[in-house]
Amino acid sequence: MSGAIIGYTTALYSLKADISIKKEQIIELTMCRKEIKEAKSALADANKKMTHPDLTSHTWFGHLADTFDDIRD
Repeated sequence: MSGAIIGYTTALYSLKADISIKKEQIIELTMCRKEIKEAKSALADANKKMTHPDLTSHTWFGHLADTFDDIRD
């Protein structure tokens, strides 16, 4: 009977270690998910600027700018 208790105790410690490792992995995955969401948001903002850049009188002016604005609209 003593051997069975030792076996169960060993199995319990092993399971506790597995749970601890899984908790650490969940924390890492949660942080990665946050970083991915932030990167996705930054890329979405950059994509908008690529397809519809902010064209102001300071960055874009002249006949070509007027023609481009007409085509873009």
